[in-house]
Amino acid sequence: LTEVKIPSSVLTVGEYAFAESKNLVTVRFDSGTEVIGASAFRDCTVLASLSLPDTLKALGDFAFSGCMMLGRTKVPASLTEIGVDVFTGCERLILLVKDNPTAASYAKQYGIATSFTDTWLFTVLCLCFVTALLGAGIFAADRYIRKKRKKPLSRG
Repeated sequence: LTEVKIPSSVLTVGEYAFAESKNLVTVRFDSGTEVIGASAFRDCTVLASLSLPDTLKALGDFAFSGCMMLGRTKVPASLTEIGVDVFTGCERLILLVKDNPTAASYAKQYGIATSFTDTWLFTVLCLCFVTALLGAGIFAADRYIRKKRKKPLSRG
C-alpha cells in the first residue's frame, strides 16, 4: 500500500487506522473528512505527501507522529482542534498555516517550520552563501592590494 485516497463518505479516520504502514507515501482526502483520529498515520516513515481536506476540524494526538519524510502540508482554515504531538518527529515538515491562526500558534509552540526560511536547510544555504561572498570579497581585496603594490611609486 503506497497511496491512499480517503473518499468524501469517510467522516472520521479512526485511531491507528494506517499506523506503521511502512510503504505509504501519499495520502489524499476528498472533502468530507472532519476528524483524523489519534495515531491514525503514526510512524508511516516514508509518508511524504499529505493533502488534508478543507472540511477537517480535528487532528488527534500523534496523528502523524514519526512521519519523517512528510514535507509541505497545507492546513485548512476549518481545522480548530489539534492534539498533542501530532507532528512529532516530522523533521522535514513545513506547515502552511496562512489561513489558520490555530495551526500557526501550534506550529510556533512545537517549533514547526511554517515557511522555507524557517528550515535548517535555508540556514545552511545562507551560511554557505555568506561564506562564499566573504571568501570572494577577501580574494578580490587581496588581488587589488597586490596589483597596487606592483605599480611603481611616482615622485612628484
